[in-house]
Amino acid sequence: MRRLVFWLLAGIIAWTYGGFPLVVLARGRWSRRPVLAADICPTVSVVIAAHNEAPVIGQRVENLIGLDYPADRLEVIVASDGSTDATAAIAAAVAPDRVRVLELDRVGKADALNAALAIATGDIVVFSDANSEFAPDAIRRLIRPFADPAVGGVAGDQRYRDDAGADHGAGERQYWEIDRWLKQAESAAGNVISATGAIYAIRRELFTPVPAGVTDDFITSTAVIAQGRRLVFAGDAIAYEPVARDDRAEFGRKVRVMTRGLRGVVLRRALLDPRRSGFYAIQLATHKVLRRIVAFPFIGLALLTPMLWRKGPIYRLAALGQGAGYGLAALGLLLADRPIGRRKVLAIPAFFVLANAAAIQAVTNVVRGRRIDRWDPNVARSTPLTTGAAATATGMAPSDSTAPWPDAGGPILSIVVPVNAQGDLDNVLSLLDDLDAYDGPHARETILVVNNFPPEAPPVAAVAGLERRGIRVVAVPALRRQGEAIGFTARIPGARVATSPWLVSFDADCRIADATSLLDWYVEAFRDGASGAYSHVGYRDVRPGLSIKARLAAHHGARWIKRNLLRIPTVRGSNYGIRRDLLLQLYDDGLLADDMNVGPTLRHFGHRVAYSGDRRHVVLTSGRMFRGGWRKLGRYLAYRLRYNRRVLPVQDGAARRTGRERDRDRTFVDNQLQ
Repeated sequence: MRRLVFWLLAGIIAWTYGGFPLVVLARGRWSRRPVLAADICPTVSVVIAAHNEAPVIGQRVENLIGLDYPADRLEVIVASDGSTDATAAIAAAVAPDRVRVLELDRVGKADALNAALAIATGDIVVFSDANSEFAPDAIRRLIRPFADPAVGGVAGDQRYRDDAGADHGAGERQYWEIDRWLKQAESAAGNVISATGAIYAIRRELFTPVPAGVTDDFITSTAVIAQGRRLVFAGDAIAYEPVARDDRAEFGRKVRVMTRGLRGVVLRRALLDPRRSGFYAIQLATHKVLRRIVAFPFIGLALLTPMLWRKGPIYRLAALGQGAGYGLAALGLLLADRPIGRRKVLAIPAFFVLANAAAIQAVTNVVRGRRIDRWDPNVARSTPLTTGAAATATGMAPSDSTAPWPDAGGPILSIVVPVNAQGDLDNVLSLLDDLDAYDGPHARETILVVNNFPPEAPPVAAVAGLERRGIRVVAVPALRRQGEAIGFTARIPGARVATSPWLVSFDADCRIADATSLLDWYVEAFRDGASGAYSHVGYRDVRPGLSIKARLAAHHGARWIKRNLLRIPTVRGSNYGIRRDLLLQLYDDGLLADDMNVGPTLRHFGHRVAYSGDRRHVVLTSGRMFRGGWRKLGRYLAYRLRYNRRVLPVQDGAARRTGRERDRDRTFVDNQLQ
C-alpha cells in the first residue's frame, strides 16, 4: 500500500513538472495554429492602477509617453487607488495633455481597474504595473497579433532588469525563462494559460469587470478565452521589472498572488471542461491547480520515503535525493543575502521551496475562505515602505521609515515591562538590577505597568519602593481585554506614557547578562533604519527531563524555521523593540493582539526588523512553566501549531482571531499558575 501511494504521489509530481511541459512542447512543434500578425495602428489605452507609487510613477509615465507609437493614437490612464502620497499629482504633472488621472478612494485594484476601463477610449487596452518599464517598441510588438480577428488578447514578455540587483532572484529569473519557453509553445498551438500583469493587452469590447479578491491579470486575460477568442504570446513585446530583493516580502507577495489566482480559477471553472475549451482545460488544471497543490504530494513523499528505505534502491535514492534537494534549498534560504546563496545550485532549490510553501499558505487561505481584496504593490519592493492601512494610521509618507531622535538630554529608549502584581513584583527586581548595570552613553527611562490587583488593595508599598529607584510606575488593576494576550495588553499603557520614540520591552522574569551591549545594539539598529528589533531568547530555571529538552528543541527549531526559512520575524514578549508611534497605531487599528503579531505585521507592511543572535545580546526568560511528560509535549506542540496559524496572519481585528476570545475571565491570577 505504501509503495502504491509513493508511485501515485510521484506520478502527480512527474506529470506536473515533466510530462505536462513535454506535451506542451510537442504540441507547439507538431500542432501549430499560426497567428496572422501585421503592422497595425489601432487606438490604444494604457491603464496603470497605482497605490502610493510616488517614487516610480513619474518615470513610468515618461516611459509610456516616450514609446514608439503615434501620440494621437495612445492615451495613458493612471488610476490612483487611495494613494496617500503624491502619486496622482506626479502622474498628472508629467504630461497633462496626454495623461488622464483618476483619484479614487481606497477601493482596491479591481475597482480601480474597472473605473479606468469605464473611461478608456482605445480599441485595444494595454495593462501594466507602475514599476514596469516598456521597451521602446513594446506596444507596436504587442499590437501586431491583433491583425488576426481570432486573437482577443496578447500576453507580453516580462523580464528582469540587468541592474545592480542582477545577482538577486536567480531562482525567479530561471522560473521566468522556463515560463517564457512554455508560453511560446502554448501560443503556437492555441492559447497561453494567462498573461502576466507587467504587460498584456485585450480588445476593449472583451473586457469584463474584475471582481474583488482575484488576480486581475488572470481573470481579465482568461475572459478572452471564455468568449471564444485566442490569447497568444508576443515574446518580442518586452516589459522590464526589478527583481524583488527581500525574500520575506516576496513570500508574502506570492501568497497573495496565489490566493487570488486560485479564487480566479474557481470563477473560471467552466474553462476546466475539455468539452468547452479543449486542451486548454488540461493546461489550466495543471498549471494553475496542480502546481499550487503539488506541495502536498511533496510533503507526502518526504514522510513516506524513509518508511520504504528497505524496499529497494530506488526508494533509497529517492530519500537521498529529497534530502539533498531540501538541504540545498535550506542553504539557499539561509545564505540568500550572500553571493554564494545567489548561485543557481542554491537559489533555484530555495526558490522552489519558497514558492511551494507560499502555495500551501494560499491553498489554506482559499479553503478557509480568507479573501485578499486589497492590493499593496510596495510590500515586495526593495525599499522599506509604510503602505496601506499602516500609512493611513501613522500619517507618514511611505518613505518615512525612521522616527526623529529626541532632543539632547531626553531619553532615547523607553523600557516597558508589564508586572503581574500577583507574582512578578519580586521577579522584576532582578531585571531592574540588570538594567541598572547599564553604563553606556544613551539616556533611557524605565516604565513598569503594574497590573492584576484588586482596586481596593493596591500594592502601595511595592510601588513606592519601585518609585524610589527612579522607576515610572503605571498602576492599572485589571487590563484583560477579550481576545488579547494579557502580557501584550499590559504593555500598551506604558507605551502611551513613554516620552521617547523607541520602546524596548521585556518580561518581568527576564534576566539580561550584558545590558550595555544589548541596549546599545537596540539604539544602533534603530539608527540604521529598523522599525523593529529583537535578539535571541534563551531559558533558565528549566526542570530536568528528556521531554522538556525535546520541548525546548522543538521550540527553538520552530523559531529558527520561521526566522530563516519563512523569513518571519520571531518577535516575542520577552525581548523586542519597536517604534512607539507605530506600535500604538497598529494596536489602535486592530492589527495587534499579541506580541507574536508584531513581527509578521511589521514585515507585512514592509518595515525592516533587525535581529541579533550575538551571545552578548541574549535575554534569558524563566522556563518554570515547562512541565515534563510526553503527552504534555504533544499537547503543547498541537497548541503552538494552532496558535501560530491564528496569530501569524496579518489581519484587521486581530483580537477576534487569536483563540483567546474564548478564554474564561480569570481575575487576579498568579501568572505562574496560568
